[in-house]
Amino acid sequence: MSIPLWALVHLPVVVTLSTAAFTPNGWVHSILYVLFENAMGIVKLGAVIAGACAWLASALNLHDKFHTLRSSASSHARLV
Repeated sequence: MSIPLWALVHLPVVVTLSTAAFTPNGWVHSILYVLFENAMGIVKLGAVIAGACAWLASALNLHDKFHTLRSSASSHARLV
């Protein structure tokens, strides 16, 4: 599954150009807007990666705890 080129490139370019064309001082603001959105996209990507890593670490930690408790419970049952 891939993102189509029109959704990835053409649509944002058309929106930016139409915003710039119909706004006073639009070209100056559109340049700042594109730079801001790119910076925010990088920040959001970093947050998504950090969140996914934290989720993975907690899932693995819970998985290890579950198996440790399960194995200790089964060994305790054998001893009794």
